[in-house]
Amino acid sequence: MVEVSRSVSWLVSEGDVVTWRVYNDASLSGNAIVAADGTVYAIGLGRVPVAGISLDSLKTLFAARYDKIIQDAAVDASVQRDLVVYGPARSMTLVLSDPSLTVLGLLAKAGSQNGQTPIVSLVHPDGSREMMPRDARLGSINITRADGIYVESSDFISRNGGTFNAYSQLFAFVAGVAGLLGLFLR
Repeated sequence: MVEVSRSVSWLVSEGDVVTWRVYNDASLSGNAIVAADGTVYAIGLGRVPVAGISLDSLKTLFAARYDKIIQDAAVDASVQRDLVVYGPARSMTLVLSDPSLTVLGLLAKAGSQNGQTPIVSLVHPDGSREMMPRDARLGSINITRADGIYVESSDFISRNGGTFNAYSQLFAFVAGVAGLLGLFLR
C-alpha cells in the first residue's frame, strides 16, 4: 500500500503548471510551466526558482517577492501536474491534476469507470507497484510525473478474463474431439 501523508507531499518539479494570483493587482497574476532549470517566468518578477519546494513554500515565495513590488501583497499559488492513467480496458490518458483531487476524482476526470469499484495502483518507473487508497488526496501521495496510475476492474471475471477465455477454448476443443470420437465409434 502506498504511503499517505497527513500534509501535501508534492514538491514542484519540471513540467508542473504553477499558477499564482495577486489579489491586489490582477495584471500580475499568471501561470507558467516549470522549465528544465526549475524556474518559472512571473510577470514583474522575472525568473523565479520554484523546483523542489512545497505548495506552502510556493505561496510564501510569491507573496514575499510580490510584497517588494506592491504593499501588503495578497498572493495565492497552486500547482498542477500531468499524470498518466491507464489500464487493460482503457488507453493511456494524460490528466492535469492538482493536489486537492482524490484518486477517484482523478479516475472520474480520466473517464468513466462504468459504476465499478476499480483497483488502483501507483506504478513507478522501475516497474514496482503500490496499491492506492481510492479516497486519498493526490497531494498526500508522493507522485512524480514519471509514475503511472494503473486502473483495473475489481470484478473477478473481468480481472481473470484471459484465464476464463483460455479455459473456454480448451473446453470447446475437448467437446469437439469428444464429438468426433462419438461419430467414429458409432
